[in-house]
Amino acid sequence: MKVIVPTPISDATLVSCTVPETDHAEWSSATAYTVGTKVMVAATHQTYEALTAHTNKPPATSPIDWLPLGPTNRWRMFDDKVGTVTEATGSVSVTLASGIVTAVALFGLNARDVHVVMTDPTDGVVFDRTIDLQDYTSISDWYAYFFEDIRRKPSMVLEGLPSYRTAQVTITASGGEAETVSVGALVVGRLRTYADSILAGASAGIQDFSRKERDTWGNFQVVERTFANLGRWRFVVSNNRIDAFREQLAALRATPAVYIGSGKFTSTVIYGFYRDFSVVIEYPHHSECSIEIEGLV
Repeated sequence: MKVIVPTPISDATLVSCTVPETDHAEWSSATAYTVGTKVMVAATHQTYEALTAHTNKPPATSPIDWLPLGPTNRWRMFDDKVGTVTEATGSVSVTLASGIVTAVALFGLNARDVHVVMTDPTDGVVFDRTIDLQDYTSISDWYAYFFEDIRRKPSMVLEGLPSYRTAQVTITASGGEAETVSVGALVVGRLRTYADSILAGASAGIQDFSRKERDTWGNFQVVERTFANLGRWRFVVSNNRIDAFREQLAALRATPAVYIGSGKFTSTVIYGFYRDFSVVIEYPHHSECSIEIEGLV
């Protein structure tokens, strides 16, 4: 059982990004806007759509006149949501100066591979690794090798980055030359390990928000919507680490984090909030814990 405590991404920590912030024209107090016009406010990285015809009504303080559309394309991967994605042709690359970073996680991915490089101003490149996102687990015979669709992993976690306080981390998700690469959430932070793994009997599921209703003739009316990952795990923690673990979770009660149950199953890597947590201090040297986690949509 591991937790990546996320480091907030801001203008100060985002050194560079290959995705331009040119979604719409910048809002101007001198422009007469018509209904349906879309603008962005670069200072807050938000986009809006005009609901009325008007002039000189700031989007952030005029909810009657402007409909918030969410972050700009560049900043969607930092908005604590997996369903809103940053997209670009060929690759998406960011460089962060986030202090000590020992783990990187990406969710909502559509890419061929992810390349992570950590560069220190004194020691140079101290970490360089590429993660292949092609998933070959469904290839069980020659027929599947030639005819099954190539599956890509929708998420990845990379651990083991060295603890350099002043280093910069460059993360690049790449695809084909003309392919649209997307990243739903990019998380960097410090990795905390509290247990080697979760116990047998762990469950991993989803909560579906789609609408499926029958009409009076028995036919289904289906509206496909997003879903959230769910996890219910048990694990054993040494008694000398119980207090630190409990305090860490208390600090994360309103902050999304990356919870890693087992490195063998990507379904036990969830970016979200814990809903319930309990500890049974039962043995002299270790205790049994249980946790329920709800993923972000």
